Amino acid sequence: HHCGEGSTLTRDILIPKFYGYPFGIPVSFTRWNNPVYPETRMNSWRFVLQCDSTIKAHPSMIISGALLPGYKGGCRENYIRKGYDINGEAVYKIWQTYKKYNWNDSKWIPAWKVKDYIETYDQDIWACIHKNPKEAIITISSFKEEDFNGKIKIYWEKLGFDYSKIKIIDCITDEEIKPEKDGIILNVKSNLFRMLFLTFKN
Repeated sequence: HHCGEGSTLTRDILIPKFYGYPFGIPVSFTRWNNPVYPETRMNSWRFVLQCDSTIKAHPSMIISGALLPGYKGGCRENYIRKGYDINGEAVYKIWQTYKKYNWNDSKWIPAWKVKDYIETYDQDIWACIHKNPKEAIITISSFKEEDFNGKIKIYWEKLGFDYSKIKIIDCITDEEIKPEKDGIILNVKSNLFRMLFLTFKN
């Protein structure tokens, strides 16, 4: 688990093979928790989500102290409420998103195949999609040293949605994002990510 932790992580060298699903990537695959590479777990999410994975979690990261006050392991509501903060905690919200998503007939579209559906026009802004006939999870990851604020081009028809009939909710903050005819306007903090849940309006 700890062997190799702190190794330099670039986008060109991570080519592991995994067997079984779901799984969590150990922190040894990231630069998190090493003083030489001051990257937090929130930074590392931008990478592992583009690999269709999660970071393995301690129960305190995914159990609500408000719902289970008898749990003795300590819970992290204060971290969850930070949202997209480098010292935040995303595991609980990400797992809740995966729990409500319908995985039947779902298709994963990775960053290297996504351009027919989404274009960011920036090599340091990656996108990937989980989609089924009625829902989608869109993850936008930043590898930029500065914040990104701009247009994400989305080809709604190819994705199988009418932009005027959908609702987009940020999975971490519960903020509603307004869809536009040619995509969305999105802010992504430096070296972080945005995870969006797309569904039809009721």
